[in-house]
Amino acid sequence: MRLKIMAVLALLAPVPAFAHSPIEGVGSFYNGLLHPVLVPSHLLLLIAVGIFLSQQLSEKRLVSFGMFSAMTLIGLALTHFYAPSLANYLLAFSLITGGLVAANLVLPLWIANLLLGSTGLMLGLDSSQDTLFDLDKWLILIGNAISMNFIVLNVMLVASRVRLHWQKIGLRIIGSWVTTIALLMLAFSAFVPPEALS
Repeated sequence: MRLKIMAVLALLAPVPAFAHSPIEGVGSFYNGLLHPVLVPSHLLLLIAVGIFLSQQLSEKRLVSFGMFSAMTLIGLALTHFYAPSLANYLLAFSLITGGLVAANLVLPLWIANLLLGSTGLMLGLDSSQDTLFDLDKWLILIGNAISMNFIVLNVMLVASRVRLHWQKIGLRIIGSWVTTIALLMLAFSAFVPPEALS
């Protein structure tokens, strides 16, 4: 009986929900480190970007990673002035990047850099925090930058060591999964009205 009363009281006293709210008690910097792992659209895209980089020409990978990294930092810095919600755009980029991974395409450097630069900028812009200000906000953004670049770099390094044919097929399967998940999430967001989710 007590449990039921407590459940009813908890439902009568809701707390505000934010799209990118920090985890209490962890600290701003560590919240930033965890953020890309805890937001599905970010993690999906970061994995796809890492595998996509591994499939490009080895002498151009670091240039493309540098473009992604620089644009991520610019996007994070711009959240101080402008913080849009870009979840559907990130899913669209996951769809594109996952498709490129599944097709195992090697793109010209300028096209790869354009894609990765746009992706990094949008990931940065979508990483704003609604509840933090001043030093805490900058600490969480620094943690975000480190985490996003760490994930992409490590996925790229692991995937670039793949040599066997069946392993390469496995990477392409991951790309097709990323594409499928992004497509399903986009379809869900297109057909479900926002008020149904609130």
